[in-house]
Amino acid sequence: MPGTRWLVGSAVSAMSTPGVPVDPSPGRLYLVDTEDGRVVEGWPGNGGVSPSGNVELTDPVEPKRFAPHGIAISEAAKDGVRELYVVHHGARESIEVFEISVDGSGPPTLTWTGAIQRRPDIEGNAVAALPGGGLIASHYVPGLTFRPELHDGRVNGGVDRWTVSEGWVTLPGLEVAFPNGVAVSSDGGTYFLADTSGGLRRATADGAESSYVRVPLSPDNLKWGDDGRLVTTGVRQSADVASTFKAVTADPPDPLDVVVAAIDPITLEVEILVDEEVSFGLPTTVLEEGGDLYLTSLFVSRLARLRPARER
Repeated sequence: MPGTRWLVGSAVSAMSTPGVPVDPSPGRLYLVDTEDGRVVEGWPGNGGVSPSGNVELTDPVEPKRFAPHGIAISEAAKDGVRELYVVHHGARESIEVFEISVDGSGPPTLTWTGAIQRRPDIEGNAVAALPGGGLIASHYVPGLTFRPELHDGRVNGGVDRWTVSEGWVTLPGLEVAFPNGVAVSSDGGTYFLADTSGGLRRATADGAESSYVRVPLSPDNLKWGDDGRLVTTGVRQSADVASTFKAVTADPPDPLDVVVAAIDPITLEVEILVDEEVSFGLPTTVLEEGGDLYLTSLFVSRLARLRPARER
C-alpha cells in the first residue's frame, strides 16, 4: 500500500472448476508488516462491509465463498482512502471493490464497498488500476492452466477495460496464449500483459501499436519496480509441463529454477535479476519494497523475501 509499510496479499482456495471452491476453507485477504514480518487477516476477518453504490453490485460476497485472486490498489487516494480491486471466482466471476485505509500505527482497514460483474464465459486472472479511474483486467477461457491449448499457438484470451461510463470494453492488440499479469503506464496510454506461455505484450490504449517480447520464464503477475521497470517472476521455461506441475505441487515442492526479471517498458529489454534453484512452488508475484524483493507462490502459503534485491 503506497506510503505505508504494509503489503496486501490474496489467498485463494483450491478450485476444480471456475466458481466452485474445493477447499472448505474460504479465501482471505492478508496484510503483511514489512518491518517485523507480522501477518494479519484483512478481510473478512478484521474487515467490514459498507456498499457505496458506486458500482453495479451492492450485495456483499459471502465470506464462506470468498475466492480472491489477482489484486491491485489504486494510485489515487481521497482523504487517505484508496480502492483495492480483487479478481474473484467464488459465488460469482467479478471484480470485488474494497476501500483500504490506515488510521494510526495499526494495520490498514479493508471495507467491501461493491463489485463489478464479469462475463460468465471467462475466468479472470489479474487486475490493474487506471490512473484516471477504472481498471483493466485479464481473462482467458475457463480451466486453461496446463491444457494443450496453451502450447499450440492459439489465442486464449486478452484484456478488458472497465470504466463507470463505458462498462466493459475488450481491448485490441492484447491477445495472447495465456493472459496473466497486467500493468498500466503512469499516463494511462500504454498497457502491458504477461503471457505465461513465455512473453510480454505491450500495446497502446487504442491498439494501434502492439509489440511482443519473449522472456526466459513463465511470467505471472506484473508490478512496477522502484526504478520504473516492470518486474515479474516465474519458473524457467520447460517443454515438460507435466513435470513442472508435479514439482510445484509436491509437498514440499521439488526444486525448480525460480527466475525474477525486470523489463524496460520502452525498449522491452529484459534483465534477469534472480535465477536460483529453490523449493518454493510456483512463484506468482514479485514486489519491490524498500530494496527488498517479496515473492509469492501459488502452492506455498509463505512469502519469500530477498535482501539485498540487486547490485547497482
